[in-house]
Amino acid sequence: MRPITSTERLKARDLQLTMARRRQVRGSIKDYVTVYRDFCRADGDWSASRRTRLYTKHGGEYCELLEILEFFYSDHVLSENPGPFFQGGVKSEGLC
Repeated sequence: MRPITSTERLKARDLQLTMARRRQVRGSIKDYVTVYRDFCRADGDWSASRRTRLYTKHGGEYCELLEILEFFYSDHVLSENPGPFFQGGVKSEGLC
């Protein structure tokens, strides 16, 4: 995994603050960056996100994070080759 950039760290912190308005945040910055990176990928590969502690131990927070990403960050998704999980304008992993 490549190092976390300062921009990604800021986005992850912003996502954590948004999540804190809904519930207690248990996911780490690294977990949030991993989910954000997978969300932005055009090929639909969520394997890195599925290995995070956020996904394995705090599934409710993970699903809420996906909702926030779809609502506020849908313009960050790469448009070329949208993959099998991008249907009807909403990118979905199909796990929540």
